[in-house]
Amino acid sequence: MVLRRIDEADMTVSVAQQPAGTNLVSGLEIVLLPDISLTIRHSAGPHSEATSSARLAAGSIPRRHVWAMLFSRTVLFALWQSVFALGFRLAGSTRPWAASVPWWLLTASLGNITNIGLLAWMARREGFRLSQIFNFERKTWKGDVLLVIAATAVAAPLGYFPNPLLARALFGSPSVVIPMMFQPLPEWAIVVAAVVFPVTIALSELPNYVLPRLKTLTGSGWQIVMLVGLSHALQHVTLPLLFDARFMLWRFGMFLPFALFVACLVNWRPSLLPYLMLVHGLLDASLATLVPAA
Repeated sequence: MVLRRIDEADMTVSVAQQPAGTNLVSGLEIVLLPDISLTIRHSAGPHSEATSSARLAAGSIPRRHVWAMLFSRTVLFALWQSVFALGFRLAGSTRPWAASVPWWLLTASLGNITNIGLLAWMARREGFRLSQIFNFERKTWKGDVLLVIAATAVAAPLGYFPNPLLARALFGSPSVVIPMMFQPLPEWAIVVAAVVFPVTIALSELPNYVLPRLKTLTGSGWQIVMLVGLSHALQHVTLPLLFDARFMLWRFGMFLPFALFVACLVNWRPSLLPYLMLVHGLLDASLATLVPAA
């Protein structure tokens, strides 16, 4: 254990090392700063469960905000589609919600940007940088890359096969759902979506933020991991939001195995998240190519 005091006047640092053999928790640093009575940092990083416990005890993590972030993207995707529907209604459309559906790549991008803003605000409130949410570890990057490559071999079939299998079971053919999701847009909108959507969808990922905090809040382990996976799958019901029970079930079910797998991966090794985000962004970069030009 290291006790460190920072003198504000000359910014000198005095260090007092505890004798060997003392019964103290390793990897824990107590930093005494001017105007701050006590700040605790854990060697596991700003998103470890130990750090979350300290912040919760200090009151810097509002419990209701953490629960709200679990479902933030689901709500934001629906909210921004509603904004577009309202715009079409004001423009005189007789079917404003149907008119908003083709724009879901852009409404989702706006939801992602809003969510990134919320994450940045939460990070500032807790006293760390937004970039720290992504948990990039230089010391383990080689092993992380190898693990992501191996995980992709498992995640690929989990992400692909439920799509056509469920579509065939619910609609009779996978070809039925394609025109429901991808409807004509102006060329400029397709170009914007091709750039903005994959970048924002990757940067607004939530597992590294919500997982350790909810586990600390509830005292639960795998139940929270499963809940985070379920919430991740649920987001896709609003991409786009169509009030069709079969379509909503298809969107939820097609991502459920993949979402649960990713939640388990991030819970097991949080440093994998940056690479999973990169893979996610690259995969979603092709979605705009499926949109026909108006």
